[in-house]
Amino acid sequence: MAQTHTPPPNAFALPANRELATPTGSIIPHILLWLIQIITLSAPHFRGRRALFSCAIIFLAISALQNSHFTNDAKNAQPFALAWANWLATLEKILFSGDAGPEGSFWRVGHDVREAEAFSAFSFSKLKWALVLIFNLRGVRWNYEVKNVPKAPKALRKSHFIRTQLLSFEYYFLMADIMSNLWIRLYYTSPAGTVGQLDSKYLTILHPDWRWRLTKTLIFGPLPYYFMNVQYTLLSIPAVLLGMSQPQACL
Repeated sequence: MAQTHTPPPNAFALPANRELATPTGSIIPHILLWLIQIITLSAPHFRGRRALFSCAIIFLAISALQNSHFTNDAKNAQPFALAWANWLATLEKILFSGDAGPEGSFWRVGHDVREAEAFSAFSFSKLKWALVLIFNLRGVRWNYEVKNVPKAPKALRKSHFIRTQLLSFEYYFLMADIMSNLWIRLYYTSPAGTVGQLDSKYLTILHPDWRWRLTKTLIFGPLPYYFMNVQYTLLSIPAVLLGMSQPQACL
């Protein structure tokens, strides 16, 4: 079942996608956007806090979007490419918390209600609380946990958790590698059969043979799924070891 790729009309008049433009943006707004979220949640509660930090987050988010092309290196861009989910959640927490601020609205299950009100501003305890609040988007093991989160065992030893996550990491890494190679074969192979040399603007799931169309469609989704799980399982291990999360919250 040989693959054929038909470029769209006039596509050859466009510059090849391999010819990357020189970055014109700055990484600074992207870094500051992460830092302002930590400062927002770990700062003391004061009058005008909501207005000050919500405006700062919005300003830096706009600045980051205006400086979106700050690198051509995918690994350097990746930590910032999906940051919108985190800064939007932080913005929601600072805007819609009650008069007591996020400290009065969010706490971990098994800890004191409004636990963060007892933390000193920018202390290790409050910084840890803020970081977990930023990255735990589903609120697992928090008082705002979303529905349909699978119930984890009540008692789970750290050693068992780490072994489980290491095995999961190996599985997800293997599957991500398999999916990457399938992507190269199915999406980045030129009509002449040269692997890895197809210009990305010609990528398509279409194919004259329905079996190849089905195969390409099935391969399309799992790649980002497995790569995201590689990152999640790897980061969950130090998060539990450092006490930032409980094993039950990371399964």
